[in-house]
This record gives sequence, structure tokens and C-alpha cells, in this order.
Amino acid sequence: MSCGAPVITSDLPSFQEQVGDAGIVVQVGNETALCDGIVAVLSDPARQRAMTIRSLERSRQFSWPVAARKMIAIFDDVINEK
Repeated sequence: MSCGAPVITSDLPSFQEQVGDAGIVVQVGNETALCDGIVAVLSDPARQRAMTIRSLERSRQFSWPVAARKMIAIFDDVINEK
């Protein structure tokens, strides 16, 4: 996503959370849905461009500094509860 690639992913909860509305989500093990998603992206340049924009925007929400701040907040909460 951070490279602007259109994303097609499985419907595992963590993947859905990361992708949000920036990609296509398919049911785990559903090869037909995966193939349909790939064909949909490859056959529609406008969709590719739109997905590229959304991928770049979405990927900005995930960074090591943001993740580190969230982890520190969790650790602080745990320490303060004791």
C-alpha cells in the first residue's frame, strides 16, 4: 500500500483493518473471488488509479512512530494499573 499498489487481501480481521476501504477484500480460500478481484483491477485503469490514491492515503495511517506511540500508551496503562 505504501508503494501505491492496488491491494487485494483476504478477509482476516487484521488485514481488513489495515486495508479499510483502500482495497478489495475477499473471503479466505475463495479463489474465484480473488481472481475476480485481480481481473477487476487489471481491466479498469480508472479503478487502478483510484485504488492507488486510496492505498497511499491509507498507508500514511500506519507508521513505526505511530505504532511505537500506541505501544508506549499501552505499556503506560498497564504499568499505571498496578
